[in-house]
Amino acid sequence: MDVTYDFSKKVVLITGGTGALGRMLVKKFIDSGAITISSFNGQKEAEKLKIEHPKVELIKMDLLREEQLLKTIPQLVQQFGTINILVNVVGGYLGGKNINDLNETEWDAMLNLNLKSAFLISKHVIPVMKSGNGGNIV
Repeated sequence: MDVTYDFSKKVVLITGGTGALGRMLVKKFIDSGAITISSFNGQKEAEKLKIEHPKVELIKMDLLREEQLLKTIPQLVQQFGTINILVNVVGGYLGGKNINDLNETEWDAMLNLNLKSAFLISKHVIPVMKSGNGGNIV
C-alpha cells in the first residue's frame, strides 16, 4: 500500500538531502507538493540532486557553524515565507573503523555531524515555526 500525503504550500527543509536517504525524501516531498529545500556541502552532489529533482531548492550550509545559520535561516524565511517542516537527515560515520580504533577527534567529529548539527539547525528553526502556525521536526 502506497500512502500519499498532500504537502502543498508547505515549506520543507531537509538537511543532508544529497545523501541516499535525503534524496529519497526530497523526491517524496516534491511529489507531495511541498516546496522542498535541501542543504548541501558538496557542490558535485548538489548538482546531481538538482538534475534528478529540478524543483528542489538548494542552499549551501555548514550546519556546524552557528553564525552561518543565523544568516541563512532568516534568508530562507524571507524567500519562502516560513519553514513548516525540518527533516534532520545529515549525518555520517567513519566507515570501516571499529570503535576501539577511533581516536577522540574522530569520535567528536561524528558526534558533531550527527548530533550538534541537528541541535543547531533545530534551535534556529523552532522560533520560525513558533512565530507561524507551528511545525514539525523529524
